[in-house]
Amino acid sequence: MSGKSLVAATAVVVLTASIGWVESFRAGNALSFAGAGQFAVIPDTGIGLLGPSWTVECWLNPVDLESPQRLVGKWGSEVEHREFFIEISGGRLRGRAAGAGGEAEVSVDAKSLVAGKWRHIALLLDGAAGELRLYINARLHARQATAVTLDRDGEAPLVFGADGSDSDASAFLRGELDEVRLWGRALTEKELLDRHNRQVRFGETGLLGYWRLDEAPGAQELLDFSGHDRHGFLGGDYDDTEGDPARVTSTAPIRSNAPDRPPTDYVANWELATLDADGDRLWDVFETNDGEYRDRWHTGTDPLNPDTDRDGLDDGDEVLGTLAGLDLPGLGANPVRKDIFLEIDWTDDASGGMHSHRPLPESIDMIVEAFADAPVANPYGQPPGISLHVDYGQGEPYTGGNFLGIDLQVTFDDEFNLYKAANFDPRRKDLFHYAIFCHQFNANRNSGIAELPGDDFIVASDTWYGVPLRVATVCMHELGHNLGLRHGGSEERTYKPNYNSVMNYRYTFPGTDTNCDAIGDGGVDYSDGSRPQLDETFLDEEVGVCGDVPVDWNGDGRFRRNFSRNINCIARLSSVCGDDGGVCDDRLCTTLRDFNDWAAIRLPIPPGDAPFSGEITDCRMRPED
Repeated sequence: MSGKSLVAATAVVVLTASIGWVESFRAGNALSFAGAGQFAVIPDTGIGLLGPSWTVECWLNPVDLESPQRLVGKWGSEVEHREFFIEISGGRLRGRAAGAGGEAEVSVDAKSLVAGKWRHIALLLDGAAGELRLYINARLHARQATAVTLDRDGEAPLVFGADGSDSDASAFLRGELDEVRLWGRALTEKELLDRHNRQVRFGETGLLGYWRLDEAPGAQELLDFSGHDRHGFLGGDYDDTEGDPARVTSTAPIRSNAPDRPPTDYVANWELATLDADGDRLWDVFETNDGEYRDRWHTGTDPLNPDTDRDGLDDGDEVLGTLAGLDLPGLGANPVRKDIFLEIDWTDDASGGMHSHRPLPESIDMIVEAFADAPVANPYGQPPGISLHVDYGQGEPYTGGNFLGIDLQVTFDDEFNLYKAANFDPRRKDLFHYAIFCHQFNANRNSGIAELPGDDFIVASDTWYGVPLRVATVCMHELGHNLGLRHGGSEERTYKPNYNSVMNYRYTFPGTDTNCDAIGDGGVDYSDGSRPQLDETFLDEEVGVCGDVPVDWNGDGRFRRNFSRNINCIARLSSVCGDDGGVCDDRLCTTLRDFNDWAAIRLPIPPGDAPFSGEITDCRMRPED
């Protein structure tokens, strides 16, 4: 059973507990709006089509009858198909609906209300009669013939106390609001008269949403008593208190049509911890468990899994940003598609003339594309791949990449750590990999060094800082170490011609082999493990590395079968068994195996950063290799 279903089931048990119906005033609490940016939101979480007949109702105790004020509204742009609202505007109490068939409005003098007195207000569209009607205290005050029907599902949220739920919201309510209900049918006048001053029973026919607003002071949530789990929250969002109206004891003349006293643990059962079963800061009702990430109110995520896509980033951090204030969604995070974040800082130096090691945009594009095309599954049958987000200071929202100054050699990891401490936003710790691109990190002209696994690495781009392919493949190589890959995939044996990965020294600088001739020709990729194993004591040159493209291992111009040769060597070179010839990784003739890098990468960054207790991999590659 999903988390959402569990919550709904709990609600049924609690709300239908029968301890006797009573006739007593029991208005509970209300929301008190003081204007100045206060409102409450019910996200558009599947209310669906309202159609030609519906009713929205609420209780209002106004302070001000002159200022423009929105009571209740679900009103989008024309593109969002409009819908409905109730407001005070221009000295009138107005109700409006807009959809197919145009718009319709009904209004009465706002003096029909009384400041400081509770009044019940209902806006009703009766499709059968072709009328929009406005009621006060269950008495008809205005009607308008109309052909309007709300036949499109607008995506605007339902908002209490303002005319919008974003930074452009205005028309803020001054007064108290209670008992908001939304019906998928036009209530009859008798129903309005019988029900307007009574609480509605859980699960009544046609009840789409029922917000009693009775939560305890300090509670962020607005609970839906309709049985549809259309819960909402105070203010602009459910993870902060900005814009929250106050909770006050309601004096509205509402009779109870529910148990005289809810179970004493009712409020506790609906606190945020209960609404968030997996503790990822996303309420279960917004974790729609369908793989469709729209926004923080329709996340597509699993309410019972805090990391739905298993990329090491909590769903809440990817949707809401981190508690420390890091805007991961603004940087492109998606809770139902795997993400990796990388920051690259760089140095300049004057070796061979002043130049910069800042990453080349075309190099970064190659790596990003490789990860995007990766055969790595995402949940809910979403397209495979990993979204790699690289910040090298290229502009909003990527402003973290830093120029570190002029430095010929950045040693790892003492000088590296000093640079990182001074330039890397601590809020990114355990979420971002961090790299420095520089001229060198040792005197051997080695191309890079990395933690394995970990989050730190260096690309020492020496004299090839201006070669896009080389910068791309070496960066992806060092990042691969952070992700848990070795030079032979799962082992340190390198130069294997059938291990088609930038992790392999054979293919790091020239790129991977794209035409099955065992020579790198520009691919930027990790291996998918699909190439057949090669027994160096029993080679078949007609089979090659792909099974159907011949390779002349010893360069004698013939394609032979059943012979021995040491072939895990620098491309185009080989040696006899028992000798590395100065060009091979070892002297042995063994069985060489491909490895599925993509299936083995480790996305979560290991916890902790300093001191690093894992393995440091010093990549001995040099340009002449």
